[in-house]
Amino acid sequence: MNFFGYGPEQVVFTANSTESLNIALKGVLRPGDRVVATAMEHNSVLRPLYELERLGVELEIAGCIPGDKGELDYEALRAAITPGTRAVVCTHASNLTGNLVDIKTVGGWCREKGALFIVDSSQTAGLFPIDMREQQIDVLCFTGHKGLMGPQGTGGMCVRKGVEIKPLLTGGSGIMTYSRTHPDIMPTALEAGTSTATGSRDSGRLCCI
Repeated sequence: MNFFGYGPEQVVFTANSTESLNIALKGVLRPGDRVVATAMEHNSVLRPLYELERLGVELEIAGCIPGDKGELDYEALRAAITPGTRAVVCTHASNLTGNLVDIKTVGGWCREKGALFIVDSSQTAGLFPIDMREQQIDVLCFTGHKGLMGPQGTGGMCVRKGVEIKPLLTGGSGIMTYSRTHPDIMPTALEAGTSTATGSRDSGRLCCI
């Protein structure tokens, strides 16, 4: 089964996009790292970033083109992605204006500079084609209750193979019971405890999102 370009072993179940974004941002950024975001972001992105900024992460936010259309200033974003930038996080579409971001182009800039590309697809997953390989996305965060037509309280993230994310939570996993550390095998590495969504994994179905 192919899910945004990867199989189910790279899909992590969460409660919503907010949880997915917190796992991604807090799992890859450390004090001293540099991250770039845009003025189009939802608070699910901005508030974790402001929290990380207070802890020593350098944050730059690329603005929109002056005017009232809320269109991203691509030149400002490209200039902000400097060598040494740890990650770029941006929405695929604004929940306020509906404007789409050309994530394939942004993904290419990230790859050129060696930055991780984290995409918030809350407004677009299930509605617009997304291929993480083609668009060079490293982490894709999504919710289940919008375009994917699942119930509220479901969401997830798809992580490119090779991308390491420190777990936000550790604990019950259903495997490696006697290990003192949380398993580092995907997707268990980023799933702790039991949720409605993960309960369906044993049957081989991704039925909740």
